[in-house]
Amino acid sequence: MGEYAEMMIGGVCCERCGHFIGSEVGYPQTCDDCHHELTIAEVEEEQK
Repeated sequence: MGEYAEMMIGGVCCERCGHFIGSEVGYPQTCDDCHHELTIAEVEEEQK
């Protein structure tokens, strides 16, 4: 596995867009922008 992929798995970079988030947390996470997009999509899905 590549170094960049390991950074995404470790939570250093966003698992969706790849932007740098910060120090390693040990699990994949999303940046604030991607998290906001996911939240909007969930709300729109519930409204259908």
